[in-house]
Amino acid sequence: MDRFTYPIGKPWVAVKVMRKGKRNTFEVLQETPVSIPANTRVFRVPDEWKIVDDHGESLCPTGYFVMTAETIDPYHLLADVFNVSAE
Repeated sequence: MDRFTYPIGKPWVAVKVMRKGKRNTFEVLQETPVSIPANTRVFRVPDEWKIVDDHGESLCPTGYFVMTAETIDPYHLLADVFNVSAE
């Protein structure tokens, strides 16, 4: 698992999440999605971290989750990164 930060590379849609408790669980907040600029530093969310909806149900990524690294706790931006190919 690569825990280093890197620029996301292109604008990406994200949702706001909030850390729940002292463990690595983050809840998606019911707010309008936002755009992450291409130069925003992110890191790949480790598999052992849990992303949940407002009912506590676990969410799975289409590709993999990345989270903003330069955000003040308890809030972060979360994006589901996947390859898109037009065939």
